[in-house]
Amino acid sequence: MTPTLSSANTTLVTGSISGTDGDVFRIQYFKSSSNVTSSSRFAQGEELIAWQDVTIVGGTAAIDEDINAAGVIVTDWITATATLLDGGLPAETSQFSFGIQVTAERPARCFDHDTGITAFPKAQVVPSNRSPSESAPQPTSVRSAHVRALSRD
Repeated sequence: MTPTLSSANTTLVTGSISGTDGDVFRIQYFKSSSNVTSSSRFAQGEELIAWQDVTIVGGTAAIDEDINAAGVIVTDWITATATLLDGGLPAETSQFSFGIQVTAERPARCFDHDTGITAFPKAQVVPSNRSPSESAPQPTSVRSAHVRALSRD
């Protein structure tokens, strides 16, 4: 029942947790500065920065927590614990997840009112034979193109 973190930047941490359908877990997120630890194995929670409750559906639940206001900086380490809630009360807490080091800030989310999908715009990919100033033209609606691509994944 330990959460698995897959990415972290200065605004968002993502990952997943597995369990039994209907179980509710309180996921708590912690940061540790890189001068305190240099390894994901030892980044075990210098400061609590956020928490969220998630419910297991289909054997798993996605983790997607906004940590923008937590003072997280690039090179900090993020870890998480999961506490099984029984009737809203803590029943059992996991060990710390492996840490994930914070990368650069991620752009703001886009919400497409037509599809109801919230997504992050994808970074522009510049082919290796072009310089960034020679990049390909963007579609008229980058947000809509990204949301359509995301819904097909």
